Amino acid sequence: AIDPRVCAGCGACHSVCPTGAAGYALPASADLLARLRMLLSSYRGAGGQRPVLLVHDIRHGDELISVIARLGRGLPARVLPFAVNEVTQLGFEFLSTALAYGAAQVMVLIPPGKRDELEAMAGQLGLIETVMTGLGFGSGRVGLLDERDPGAVETALYDLPRSEPAAAGSFIPMGGKRALIRLALSHLHDVAP
Repeated sequence: AIDPRVCAGCGACHSVCPTGAAGYALPASADLLARLRMLLSSYRGAGGQRPVLLVHDIRHGDELISVIARLGRGLPARVLPFAVNEVTQLGFEFLSTALAYGAAQVMVLIPPGKRDELEAMAGQLGLIETVMTGLGFGSGRVGLLDERDPGAVETALYDLPRSEPAAAGSFIPMGGKRALIRLALSHLHDVAP
C-alpha cells in the first residue's frame, strides 16, 4: 500500500515492482521509452556508434552537464544525456529496453540527495548486469556515477570502455511493465552472442 500523503515521488516503488501495479506517472513508461527509442535511433541514423546513455534528473544533471560544457571538454560525443524526473524511478524495464535499443552502456548520474535511496536501483542494476552477462554481452553495461564534481564526472565518462552494443531493436514500447520487459528481453535473446 502506498500512502499518497507520505509519498515523496522518488519512484523507487515503481522501479522494483515486477508487475507495474505501482506506477510512475511523470512521464508514463511508454512515453519515456518512446523518447528513448527516438534518441537512440536518431543517433544511429546520424552515424553514431557505441552510444552511452547518461540518465540524469533535471535539477542536478542539467546543471552539472552545463558546467562540464562551459568549464571542461564537454561530454564525449558518444554520451547522450537523457533527463528524467527522478533517477530512482528507473527499473529493469527501462534498463533492458535501453540496451535492446542499442545503447552500449547506461550510466545513471546520482544527485547528492538520492544517495540514501539507491538500494532499489542497485538491485535493478545488478539484475540487468546478470542478464547481460548470461546472454554473453559481458558485464559493465550499467553503472552509477555518484559524483558532485563536474571534473570527476567528465573524467569518468571519457574513461568508459568502448563496449559494442547489442544490435538495435526497433520494437515499439507498448503494454505494461511485463510486456515491455518481454519485448526487450526477447530482442536481446535473439541477438545474443
